[in-house]
Amino acid sequence: SDWGGRRLDGDQMARIVEELKGEAREKEPHGALKSCHAAWMEQFRRLVGFVHTFGHAKVPHIYQADMSLGYWVSGQRKFMTNRLEGKKSSLTPKRIDALEAVGFWWGVKVSAADVTRGSPRKGSRPCGRGEGATVEQSG
Repeated sequence: SDWGGRRLDGDQMARIVEELKGEAREKEPHGALKSCHAAWMEQFRRLVGFVHTFGHAKVPHIYQADMSLGYWVSGQRKFMTNRLEGKKSSLTPKRIDALEAVGFWWGVKVSAADVTRGSPRKGSRPCGRGEGATVEQSG
């Protein structure tokens, strides 16, 4: 597949997914955040489907065909902005790599240089509020 100038084959995608699963195991040793990881992975799977269909990852905020995906993509953009501002963000380096691999569009406020610069910020965590639009909070 050719996504945003990147060519990604099935083996590369499988490696990315395995790295994300490994990260989840490292950061979630007791499985407390397992549902958040599963929700993120489900939305990422939907994003990959969008890319296969349309040839790009520029999902609009209001995407009538899959409102959940549109909201999730907007959330990822916000998490990146938070990360760059040194605020708490659920975007881990592996998640950023996965999104970058499919040609994710970060929006007009974030440049490619912003995405690739520096080391992980404090407060990076695998699951954040609004992480998966499909996750229901139990209480």
